[in-house]
Amino acid sequence: QLGTSATGAAVAAAVGSSSALSPHFEQLSRDIREGRREVEERLGRRLELLRERLEVLAQGEARQDECLSDFQAKLAAEAEQVQCLKSEARLQHAELQAAWRRAEQSASEAQRITEQGAESMEALQARIVALSEGLGMEVKFRQESVTQVVSECR
Repeated sequence: QLGTSATGAAVAAAVGSSSALSPHFEQLSRDIREGRREVEERLGRRLELLRERLEVLAQGEARQDECLSDFQAKLAAEAEQVQCLKSEARLQHAELQAAWRRAEQSASEAQRITEQGAESMEALQARIVALSEGLGMEVKFRQESVTQVVSECR
């Protein structure tokens, strides 16, 4: 715009007061002013379009920021939930390990009791065998004694 005005002023100064060129100069000045108005209008429309585009971009960026904030909030909530689940899983794992150890101890205790029962059963069987042998001998001695008493009594 300044270049156009400077050019118009330079032309006016060069032409001076020459009356023969005055109608041409006036026409040239009008054309320059008209061209300047058209350029200013086009620039104004372009600036308005650029403002509108910038506003649309700013709104889009604001929506993206909002979406990003929502996403970050959801991500943080899910991360917290994952941490809670991890803690719960660790706790349950520890409880399962403790239960497993108790089950192993119970199995060991049951095996020990079973072995003791088997040993006791073997000892009891040995005592029963010894007792039955002893009773068998006693019966034999009594029968022999009774047989002897009966034979002496006869």
